[in-house]
Amino acid sequence: MESGLRRRLTWALGLVSVLVFLVVCGIVAFEARRDRTAVELRVGWLMALSGGPHRAGEARAAALAVTTCEDCREATRTTARALLLAPGSQPPIEPLVLALRSENAAFSRELGAAWGTVEVLLGGAVVFALGFLVLLRHSARRTRQMARAWQALSDEKRQREAAQAQLHQHEAFSAGLFDFAPVGIQVFDADGLCVRMNPEQARILGLPSTETGVGVFNIRTDPFALATGTAARIAPAFSGEIVEIRGRSVDFGLDENAWPTHRGVLVLDQLYFPIRDASGRVSHVVALYRDDTEAHETRGRLALSERLATVGTLAAGVAHEINNPLAFISSNIGWIGSVLEERRDALPGDLWPALDEALKDATDGVRRVRAIVRDLGTFSGPPRTAPAVVSLRAMVEPTLRILAHELRNRATVRNEIPRDLSALADPQALGQVMLNLVQNAAHAIDPGEPASHRITLTGERLTGGRVRLTVRDTGHGIPPEVAARVFDPFFTTKPVGQGTGLGLSLSRGLVLAMSGRLTFESTPGQGSAFHVDLPGAGVGANPTARTGEDVGASKPAPAPIGLSSGGTGRRDRILVIDDEPLLAASLRRLLAPRVEVVGETSGVAALERIAGDTNWSAILLDVMMPEMDGIEVLEALRGLAPDLVPRVILMTGGTFSTETDALWAAYAGPRLTKPFEPEALQAALRAVSGGAENRRDSP
Repeated sequence: MESGLRRRLTWALGLVSVLVFLVVCGIVAFEARRDRTAVELRVGWLMALSGGPHRAGEARAAALAVTTCEDCREATRTTARALLLAPGSQPPIEPLVLALRSENAAFSRELGAAWGTVEVLLGGAVVFALGFLVLLRHSARRTRQMARAWQALSDEKRQREAAQAQLHQHEAFSAGLFDFAPVGIQVFDADGLCVRMNPEQARILGLPSTETGVGVFNIRTDPFALATGTAARIAPAFSGEIVEIRGRSVDFGLDENAWPTHRGVLVLDQLYFPIRDASGRVSHVVALYRDDTEAHETRGRLALSERLATVGTLAAGVAHEINNPLAFISSNIGWIGSVLEERRDALPGDLWPALDEALKDATDGVRRVRAIVRDLGTFSGPPRTAPAVVSLRAMVEPTLRILAHELRNRATVRNEIPRDLSALADPQALGQVMLNLVQNAAHAIDPGEPASHRITLTGERLTGGRVRLTVRDTGHGIPPEVAARVFDPFFTTKPVGQGTGLGLSLSRGLVLAMSGRLTFESTPGQGSAFHVDLPGAGVGANPTARTGEDVGASKPAPAPIGLSSGGTGRRDRILVIDDEPLLAASLRRLLAPRVEVVGETSGVAALERIAGDTNWSAILLDVMMPEMDGIEVLEALRGLAPDLVPRVILMTGGTFSTETDALWAAYAGPRLTKPFEPEALQAALRAVSGGAENRRDSP
């Protein structure tokens, strides 16, 4: 701006100077022209005066002109007037000539002085013009130089402003990256002193601000860093290496902790890398932290959930594999008991009571194993597609047996559910819910004083045809601040490793699936009560016994066999189709000599035998078999020998698929759950021979 004003002022001054020069030159030229006219006039006079008489007229005219000449002297004009007034045709003009010559001489001198002045002015004008041109050239050159300098300054200013704007942008980006990064960032100097941290790191550590500990905490010398081993692990980063630590648990509850936080144990992913200065020396170390605690716990819980699901499948397989040997063990015990009963008189008097007691103990042991296996089946079996009428008291008994060892050291358990209280529910799902609720009540009570605490199970009928099952404990209770999260998945107040946080969440989902509702009430320090509201089955409903199976038949039965008629002169024949060969052998001992028992360990071999011989009083068919299971055998039997289908008694030690479970649930004929008692076998045989009019449960 200043350079442009100076340039404009210079050009204005030059123009004014040129105009002044032109005006002066014009004035001088005008005066010189006027003086030239006067000189020419005077010369004419002199010529006229010196020409003689023939020029007298011109002399008189010149004299007349002199009288009117403003530039002539007064004395000359007086002489001219005297000439005009002189008488005669030729007045004396010598005085006038002398006066004019004198005046011309003086005028010539003046004119010479004037032309000298003009020459000086013209020289000065030329010098001025040359100086002005030099000045203009110098000014133009300086102006161009100043313009280039100004342009350079302007360009430099624009570049500097652009660089500053870019620097501000980079600073804003760096600040945003540091402040809003979703990972914790901490910067340490070369000595390990914390010089900066971002808000996410303050959140991870539970600090009140990003200034807490800055300039105070030294990660290389602080007792907390030394106690947790952090100082040793990150030492290579201060030597120029990159250190990565994944999934490291850090206990911020240690007494040596330098941070004012109560976060406890955190699982952190850590990355330390050096920052070098211009000389290549490590000036700072940047630490990146990612809080992986929740994800780590979630992965652990999911893994545990998968293991629990695997355990459920394993339990079903174990139940099946245990039930098969239990079946022939039970049959053999029954056969031994019947043989000893028949030959009781032949035994020494003191031997029979001991044998009888041993057989009863063995029978009781089989029943207990059978109950445990069936209880496992309750929680591992496939869910039912439709609700069944379930006795609530009978439903909780297997739960109490499974948890008896855990409950024994914590509380006294009371089952006060009315025996006639029934509900419409899925037995497997309800069994899982009861297991979770009773176990949750047990965990709310510290072990060691079972006489001082109680877990009470009660049941009642509600309005609207619904029933309520309540599990009440005298444990710690639920604090109000966590009550709203009780049913959240993976939420638990138990120590790490002692709870998954899935039990109540899964229980609530299972109850909702049965058109029910799961609620609770709790008083801290006094205990809690969880209520399961379900659709009622109505008064007089016939609840299914979870541990028993139907043994009747709804279709017309064939002619009675000898086992049910007391003997008709012919021997009954039973075909046992089971992949466990010892089962047929045990039944052969148990039913001999009145019944012939033939065993086949595969469905293919059994169908080949039936194709050549259809004279069977009953067929015991195992549902789960390799190669060809009970479903396929039964379907083939309908086409091969349809008359034998009503004589089929299904057996199972546990089902593994929805298809076999559906067949088992929909089968209208007799069913036996392994291991079965001899009485249950007798009832099933009577059912297929027409001896049972109604279906009933086997033990």
